[in-house]
Amino acid sequence: MTLVEQLTRLHRDIPGCRAAVFGDMEAGTVLRACADADLRQEDHDALLAEASACLGPGAERLLARVFGQGATPHRLSQAILAAPLQTCVFLRSGTTEGEVICVSLDAGTTLEGVGATLREVARADE
Repeated sequence: MTLVEQLTRLHRDIPGCRAAVFGDMEAGTVLRACADADLRQEDHDALLAEASACLGPGAERLLARVFGQGATPHRLSQAILAAPLQTCVFLRSGTTEGEVICVSLDAGTTLEGVGATLREVARADE
């Protein structure tokens, strides 16, 4: 199954999924996306930027806010970002350090099964 087919499956099969995006956090580039028709490239770019803030090179600032200055927690491989209008799930993917799969879900969408589905896609990308 190609990456595009996998993203299409995520978008179709996860209830409340508005977008499934694959990108490179280090380059800041969305490589593939499958999303609702009303979402634009800028929305995909914003989703990737949020993933980078949680998992990418700039995550040290976020981790310092959560764990305190000087804390050195393990590199995160996944994150959930809950906001009033959406919930985003991010999972590092593939063998390249900066690759990530991002999904944007309607607020209140149950997360049951989302992580397992994302991990399955990430393993297929390796």
